Amino acid sequence: MRARPKYPVTIKDGGESVTIRQVTNRGRTVFRLEYYVAGKRRLKMRADSEEAHQDAARILAMLNERAPNFAQTEDATIFRAAQTVLDGVASVDEAARVFAVATAKLGGVPITEAVDYYLKHRPEKTGKKIPEILEEYLASVRHDLAEEILRDCARNCAASPAGFPATSTN
Repeated sequence: MRARPKYPVTIKDGGESVTIRQVTNRGRTVFRLEYYVAGKRRLKMRADSEEAHQDAARILAMLNERAPNFAQTEDATIFRAAQTVLDGVASVDEAARVFAVATAKLGGVPITEAVDYYLKHRPEKTGKKIPEILEEYLASVRHDLAEEILRDCARNCAASPAGFPATSTN
């Protein structure tokens, strides 16, 4: 007869584990097996210790059969490359979450295309004076606006330079 183990007992095999806990359920001592399948916690109750240990061995065999050895897959290589790129910026799981949210918000537009658009159109810290920025803007929209609107815009902006900072801060 083997010595009675102290509970909880965690049995590990490969990257998987099953924990057996001795608990009281409705006045009876039972053994609860705890393990995870696809990120979800699973519980099983067994009446005696020996049955719990045998079931734990079967569960570990099933879990290890289902799970590919991640370290030997192409995904592991991709994961390590992502860790290298993101080193110090974000974790891979945070980057994946942000990517998923951004992709959903973009509604089918590739994220690289959205980034390229943003980089092309975002205001930069130019250090230019407001009149220079205004002239560039008016030159870029000259073909879209009527001449009187352009004159009016230039006149109004030039009349109130105190309302603008001396240089661009964006």
